[in-house]
Amino acid sequence: AKEKGLLDAASMLGIPIRIISKEEIDSCAKNYTKSQVVTRRLGIGGVCEPAALLGGRRTRLILKKKIHKGVTVAIARENFS
Repeated sequence: AKEKGLLDAASMLGIPIRIISKEEIDSCAKNYTKSQVVTRRLGIGGVCEPAALLGGRRTRLILKKKIHKGVTVAIARENFS
């Protein structure tokens, strides 16, 4: 992964980080918010929402894609019950 800041933050916080492949993301990206920038740069429709969902096993999206000052986030919640 080329995201040194993300890797450093995970290390400082003592939390695991999972790198999700472009193919995994593309397999579920068709149902979520599309980004022309992501399509142009990566050749897939979107990253944020599918990656959030793929971060767990039984997840649901609780915050759709938001962009703030150049940072894009989506939040998924794991269903533990």
